[in-house]
Amino acid sequence: MTLGGTLLRRPDGPKSPALDIRPGGVTARVQGSCKRPYDVSLGVRTINPQDWERIQAAMVEQPIIAATLLSGRMLDNIEDTFRSVGLHVP
Repeated sequence: MTLGGTLLRRPDGPKSPALDIRPGGVTARVQGSCKRPYDVSLGVRTINPQDWERIQAAMVEQPIIAATLLSGRMLDNIEDTFRSVGLHVP
């Protein structure tokens, strides 16, 4: 991720003319140091609505979680909240 972050900050860094964001994944056509653009995909496991309700209920019990997320930061131990409702964050 260090190289990617560095390239994205450079004015001559990778371009992303096509970006497709859908539940469970993102696909982009990028052009980094290669001459031709190429496709990159990232898949993630989605969380069903019932599990989100359980996660939200657990977060409501700890206002510091909501305050931290609303301030634009991520808690170092957010996985603990998921684990408390029986979910695993890979």
